[in-house]
Amino acid sequence: MPRCRIQAHYEQLSEFERDHIIVLKEAGLANRRIVCHMSRSDATIRRCWEEWVDNGRFQQNDGNGRPRATTDWKDRVIVRSAVTVPDSLLSTIRRATLT
Repeated sequence: MPRCRIQAHYEQLSEFERDHIIVLKEAGLANRRIVCHMSRSDATIRRCWEEWVDNGRFQQNDGNGRPRATTDWKDRVIVRSAVTVPDSLLSTIRRATLT
């Protein structure tokens, strides 16, 4: 029986929680103490720290589902085309994004 209450395994860490874990690890706290303090599993704390040490950053996944059809750049072009010429046709906007 664990001494600390641990949250459900499917909840993602917020950016604040990730930063908090890194600060506590850099302050020298052991994983077990961070687990009790943050109410997260030992594996979650370990993975968070390993990703920080390996990459120096966190990789935020967008989640499951279909991959995006357009890039961020194409999204900006589409919005700009629609805003500058509100009565433009869809075919015109498509031609603008193909360049």
